[in-house]
Amino acid sequence: ITSLNMAGNIKDREAYQHLNFVYQAALCVLAQNPENTELARFYCLTQKTISKRLVLRQDPSTIVRCLSCGLTKQFPNNPKHKLWVDQPEAQLENQTSQGKDNH
Repeated sequence: ITSLNMAGNIKDREAYQHLNFVYQAALCVLAQNPENTELARFYCLTQKTISKRLVLRQDPSTIVRCLSCGLTKQFPNNPKHKLWVDQPEAQLENQTSQGKDNH
């Protein structure tokens, strides 16, 4: 079976192509301006929304490929992971000031 035939047999091929396009758009935005993370996040959120709406399965891990040597690494996503800014300890009102404790 050739790769062309395999690509033709994929269910919802157009939907996966749309997801691929949105993902590549996110990468292009970051490549042009690395500080434009909000737009890249929006594209990734759009990709996730499309996959949920069409009930498409996506790999729940992040794959990073080195552009120099071609090495790829797969990082499984942890659904329980929270960003530091989302944790209660990160909020200013929950932190005690060292200067106030000494006086």
